Amino acid sequence: MELVITVAIAAAIIGLVAGYIITQRTSPSRQSQQQLEQHLNEMQQQQESYQSEVSEHFVETAELLNQLTTSYRDVHTHLAKGAQLLAGDNASQSLKALGDDNDAATIENVATDTITPPLDYAPKVAPNEPGMLNEEFGLEKQERQQEIEGVLASEDRM
Repeated sequence: MELVITVAIAAAIIGLVAGYIITQRTSPSRQSQQQLEQHLNEMQQQQESYQSEVSEHFVETAELLNQLTTSYRDVHTHLAKGAQLLAGDNASQSLKALGDDNDAATIENVATDTITPPLDYAPKVAPNEPGMLNEEFGLEKQERQQEIEGVLASEDRM
């Protein structure tokens, strides 16, 4: 009889453990957790892939800019040699001066020399009429509007 009780208790314990394990493996929360972990891993891989693509893009852009700079120098040198050979010293010195100048400073000097303040281009009926930028421009219209409103108000009182 003791053997039957021991076997029954052992079977019950084994059944409980097996049931717990099966429940944990098949429960929706466990499956959703696994799906979330899988999705997280996929997103991390996509992020790493994107970062590597961005890095490769900027490396390639830097290389292309270096090639462009080299090509520009080659073209400038070719033009300077051609100018010296074909046009003499004056043209070659001009090309060398262009290559030696600081382009930003040249552009800045040109830009500041050519900038002028805006002019009063308002249409005028008479030459002595104030322009649109004049402080008194349009005040006559406002005075007329006030006169009209005053006349209308006096008519309404009657």
